[in-house]
Amino acid sequence: MNSLAQAFSFDRLKHPLISVGFLTLTFAAVALKDGPLPKFILIAGTLAWGIFLFISALSRPEIALFSLTAYLPFSKQFPGDFGPFSAWINLTNLFILFVIFFCWLQNRKKGEALWISSPLNLPIFLFSGVAVVSILQGVLYGFGFMASTAAELMRRWLTPFLLYFLILNVASDRKTIRNLALIIMSVAVLVSLMALYDYLAEDDRIGGIANDPNLLAAFFNYYMFLPLGFFLCNLDRLKYWSALIPFLIFFRGIMVTFSRGGYFAFVCGLYAVTFFKNKLLFLLLLILSCLVFVNPTLLPRGIQYRLNQTFVKEPVSADQQNWEQVLDKSSRDRIRIWRGALQMIHEHPVTGIGFNLFQPKIQHYWSGTGPMDAHNTYLLIAAEMGIPALMVFLWMIWIVFWNTRLLYVASSDLFARGLALGFLGGIFSFFASNLYVNDLNSPEISSYFWILAALVMKLRILDAKERGT
Repeated sequence: MNSLAQAFSFDRLKHPLISVGFLTLTFAAVALKDGPLPKFILIAGTLAWGIFLFISALSRPEIALFSLTAYLPFSKQFPGDFGPFSAWINLTNLFILFVIFFCWLQNRKKGEALWISSPLNLPIFLFSGVAVVSILQGVLYGFGFMASTAAELMRRWLTPFLLYFLILNVASDRKTIRNLALIIMSVAVLVSLMALYDYLAEDDRIGGIANDPNLLAAFFNYYMFLPLGFFLCNLDRLKYWSALIPFLIFFRGIMVTFSRGGYFAFVCGLYAVTFFKNKLLFLLLLILSCLVFVNPTLLPRGIQYRLNQTFVKEPVSADQQNWEQVLDKSSRDRIRIWRGALQMIHEHPVTGIGFNLFQPKIQHYWSGTGPMDAHNTYLLIAAEMGIPALMVFLWMIWIVFWNTRLLYVASSDLFARGLALGFLGGIFSFFASNLYVNDLNSPEISSYFWILAALVMKLRILDAKERGT
């Protein structure tokens, strides 16, 4: 087996990322194809790649980790078809088990620790425990509902948390962390280019990998500030000016989603990056924002067009009912759903109504017939699991923010500082995006957020070791 592994060893390639890049381009090409590929081709391709990956991972276990990272944004389009068990047995979970196995072998061989503590461990365990208990409130809906709810908990929360712990424990050195960050940025840029390609053919709002324009805009906002962070931390190095190219590609990607919430999240992220980088730059951005507010014609036409759709007629008074009447249907429905969610929270402030029960129960608080999604992560968590669960969730995000800020301020590694500055923008975009969407229901959108959180925590640990603290 060792000789076979050596024959396929990635040491013969210039870099293991070459193979990961090929895999990513394959995903993109199949996703852009007008019709689906025959099932036997998909199965054969998956088996061939699995065998190749197994053999290669014997000598280079990190290639399995890189492949998993490249696959995640495409997990909705290529979930793996395992029939009634697909919620539990799918390519994402199989990939994770694959990585855990090979990295466990590597850590055992090197004698390294198999578990690393981090500031996020406790709140993640607390939140997961609350979520598991919250499932029990749906017991009256029957075994089938409980089983589907448990699967939804696995998909929405437990799998992303597992990714966090996996990356935290497996990304053992700065080189691996750099490669993972490079994969995240490269795949995200590719997703943006795919959206631009789709827009050439469809000339409509683009949903891309999420099949939803608002979710796709959230994806871009979370990760688009990474190249901007590297640019701003290396202004004196000419090659880093090229990082502006992917940043502009991301911005164009947001534009073709025509997501008003996406525009808002972009502004919040940009404010955050400039604030932490340079207060003068932040002040200049505020002045520019005031000019745009006074003269909206300075905005790109596509953004002007979408913002103008918010109001269907001029308001004649400032009362709440009148304002709702002048809003477009999408905005009106959101407000009414949020009002129903607040009523749920008022009636069940501690325990919530039960995990995964928002859609079945919102109909008692809202007379609409459209989609029953909460369109707000914070209200959804509080409504389903109670205000204490929301507090734990906000505690988690605060820990991610605080450690990212400390990494940016204290690290002597320019790469770590650039990554942290860019992720600070992503965190503030995350805060803003989840006011209008619930993208934590979509692992293809949010998985990279938890991976980046793990990279930040690991860089903090490495910095502390190098300082001897």
